[in-house]
Amino acid sequence: MLSIHIIKKQKIVFIGGKDSLKLIISEEGYRLEMGYEIGFGPPSFKTLTNIIQAFISEDLTVLHPYAERDRERLTMKNELKDQLLDSFHCDVLFDEAEVQANHIKNIIFSHYSKERNLADSAEQKNKLLIEFRNSKLEDIDLSLKDKIKDYLYRTNIRLSIDDCNIDTQEFIKKRIKFYNQEWLLDYEKPVDLKGIYWIEVVSTEDILTWFEINDWWFKCAIVNQDEVVRNYQYFLDYTEEHGTVFDGMVLKIREKKKGLFLRSVLPNLQKILKVDIEISYN
Repeated sequence: MLSIHIIKKQKIVFIGGKDSLKLIISEEGYRLEMGYEIGFGPPSFKTLTNIIQAFISEDLTVLHPYAERDRERLTMKNELKDQLLDSFHCDVLFDEAEVQANHIKNIIFSHYSKERNLADSAEQKNKLLIEFRNSKLEDIDLSLKDKIKDYLYRTNIRLSIDDCNIDTQEFIKKRIKFYNQEWLLDYEKPVDLKGIYWIEVVSTEDILTWFEINDWWFKCAIVNQDEVVRNYQYFLDYTEEHGTVFDGMVLKIREKKKGLFLRSVLPNLQKILKVDIEISYN
């Protein structure tokens, strides 16, 4: 049977079992180093849903942030444009039904049509796209690349709810609890932040949908039904890290009442994850 033991004033406590996860306790909160034990992407969605729900009791709810960013002030704007252009040029950018490719064919055709006296035909536009992808990016006309970058940036980078498809907009708007600039993450608030919608996503079905439309590297606040976001009981940040000491997925946990996580949530997480917990103090 799996078990969790905590022995104070010792660096590491290891409780038997071949497979284990590491929980590091510090003044800032908890750090559950999970690696890739539960999978990566969609195969992990169900387990991640169970993890979030392990923090919820009758009087608590879950609020996920959806940040709105200023498109023109976006810190990574130029880098994102370059990445999108490179991905499209290499034909690795996700493009359902080739909607983006067809639009870019028209951009390329419009750019070269007068100069080359080209006939307006599907065959000609296909040839131009092939020519574009067979050419080195550095050899392609700069103004053409800028036009394509602008289109790809507008199409692929979602910075507000209105950038999403209708179904996603409806899903989010029906579940908005607050709109503010409450920045609860452990890194500096972005200069391009416009505001944050806090979306109530609690049921299994809703959480799975949220992962699909937003991101499975989730961040969420567990709050009392009648409380504002900053008065959370727990704040969860599930993300990926790469380093010399640790490589993989990590769940960062902050709590309002010290020790509540260890007493009320950790035993449930152990049952969900079905592994032993190795605990250390930092």
